[in-house]
Amino acid sequence: GEHSEARLCDYSGQFFCEDCHWNDQVIIPARVIHNWDFSLYKVSRQTKQFLDLMIKKPLLDLEQLNPALFKFVGELREIKRLREEILIMKKYFMSCRMALESKLLLHLQDHQHFVDNSNVYSLQDILEVENGSMLPFVTRVHSLFLTHIKSDCELCRAKGFVCETCKVNEIIFAFDPHAVQCAKCRTVFHKLCFKKDSCPKCQRIRKRTSK
Repeated sequence: GEHSEARLCDYSGQFFCEDCHWNDQVIIPARVIHNWDFSLYKVSRQTKQFLDLMIKKPLLDLEQLNPALFKFVGELREIKRLREEILIMKKYFMSCRMALESKLLLHLQDHQHFVDNSNVYSLQDILEVENGSMLPFVTRVHSLFLTHIKSDCELCRAKGFVCETCKVNEIIFAFDPHAVQCAKCRTVFHKLCFKKDSCPKCQRIRKRTSK
């Protein structure tokens, strides 16, 4: 009507008439990323439809947008570590018939982007971090993948290493928190045993090639 109030859309910062702004309330991605603010704000119809459409799309690189979040949000830090390890585990599955046949990666459900990189999230992912359901989910999937590689599958287990420095009889993998992989030859060592410029395998390779 003639006297309809102008309504502010929190997302765009623009004003709309009552026909285009129905006082729908949504969570604003920028407020979540920059202030960890999950309050509801009023937006226009157009914005509401757009955000509904985008909620499950993995578009938010938190590492780039606000790396400080990982300092302040403990769960996020833990999820990041688990995702980094899952990313390494994926390489084992790509060459494992048993993992491919059992469609192991499908346990990630709506979070298939977790095996593409470790720092991109959808708004839905972040809501699940906030409501407490994401960490148990990722922990469960991580331990399922771990069990496959370390105990269920001989093929994957055979890709483990014994640390060449201390030669302790323990099979270690690149995704183990206490292990590290040589960037050049990809051999895995205990973090405490590894010195970057004196990898025993690289030294052997150098000796062989210099003969």
